[in-house]
Order: sequence, then C-alpha cells, then structure tokens
Amino acid sequence: VEAAITSAKGAKAKFLAPFRCLQEFLAATGYRGCAFMNIASEVPDCQSPLRKQGIRVYDALGSQLIKLSEALIASDPQRYATLKSESLGRDYMMILAGAVALAELYASDWPMQQGMKTLMGLIDGQKG
Repeated sequence: VEAAITSAKGAKAKFLAPFRCLQEFLAATGYRGCAFMNIASEVPDCQSPLRKQGIRVYDALGSQLIKLSEALIASDPQRYATLKSESLGRDYMMILAGAVALAELYASDWPMQQGMKTLMGLIDGQKG
C-alpha cells in the first residue's frame, strides 16, 4: 500500500491508491481477503494478541487514510470544501474493509468495483 501511494502522481491518485492496490492484491490472491479480518472471525477473544495486531494494522491504515484525505482536500479546497478529513478517512476505511470482506465472500471483484464507485461518490458527488 505504501509503495502504491508513493508511486501515485497527484493527491487524488494517492488518495485512491490504497483501494486500487488492494483490489489488485485480492484478484492476484484469488480473493482470499484480509488475513487480519479472517483471523478475527476465528478468534473471538478481543484480548488475543492476533486480534490486537489486526487492530494495530487497521489503526495504521485508518491514520494513513485520514492523512490522504487531508492531502486531497488541501489539493483543491474549493472543490472539496464540504469534506472533513477525519470523517472522509473513516468512511474510506468502512468502504474499503467492507468491500474486501465481500470480495472474499463472493470470490469476486464486484464488491471492490462498487466500493470504488461509492468512494468516488463521496469525493466527486458521483452516484454509485
């Protein structure tokens, strides 16, 4: 994800890079989903070190998505005037995590495609 963000050109491309990167990853791995989400469903103990590691990974991703949201908004303050970086970053996380989980469940790319449409709708006002 970091490499995808770094190699992307422009604030919008960087903002979308995590989603695109994970979409490619899922397709390449046969839609096996996220190891941390898979483990969490099998280890119900919230104090488990495995779940705690998953939370750390997703907290770091969430922080990165908020930073990318800040950069996107700053890149065109007039266009993105109604967006709030923390809210956008959290919405991004929910859309991304849900799309990843459903892509695994259905062994299909359609959840990622729909998730991208939803994400684009948040930033550009497009309808999904």
